[in-house]
Amino acid sequence: FPVTIFGPGNATVLVVAGGGSGGARAGGGGGAGGMQTSCKTLPASPVTITIGGGASAVTGCSSGGSGTPSVFAPGTPIAITSTGGGGGGNYTAAGSPGGSGGGGGSGNPTGNPQAGGTGTPGQGNSGGAGVFTNNRAAGGGGGSGAAGTSGISPAPGAGTILGPGGVGSSSSITGLSVVYGSGGGGGRTCNSGGTIGLGGTG
Repeated sequence: FPVTIFGPGNATVLVVAGGGSGGARAGGGGGAGGMQTSCKTLPASPVTITIGGGASAVTGCSSGGSGTPSVFAPGTPIAITSTGGGGGGNYTAAGSPGGSGGGGGSGNPTGNPQAGGTGTPGQGNSGGAGVFTNNRAAGGGGGSGAAGTSGISPAPGAGTILGPGGVGSSSSITGLSVVYGSGGGGGRTCNSGGTIGLGGTG
């Protein structure tokens, strides 16, 4: 949705895009929306800011969707565009690229791992990979402060670990230190065991 601010003057600008959604059926976690901070000189004319929304939850066995970009002063020389977070892959798909990449799905029973999506330099990090060795272990989505963690599917009888999401980054632009842009943890099927991947801090 659009927001309008007015200059002139200098402003520190924080632009965070919408995050991606997680993939279904042992799917990877959604990647965080891209995050950028910059100092800009505002003109006397109105400046528009478009705030991107997060991706909607998926239905069925689909991969996650990508978040919507956020844009400061679109179409002007001072424009900043942060890329929406990548969606997590379902159990047969890799994570999508984005501001931070979505986590890879767990792979299929033949053992094919799925890669995490790549993050955008200067905005975020890549998602973790999913793997199927002895159980489904999806990867976590990337965060603005760190990459998502890959899933771990060890020998039978050991604990399967679903990748946690990458942590976010702190900003004190509001006067308080707040963490933005954390990735989502990897998911699992309803009848599989193991440790659930937690979302990144923030």
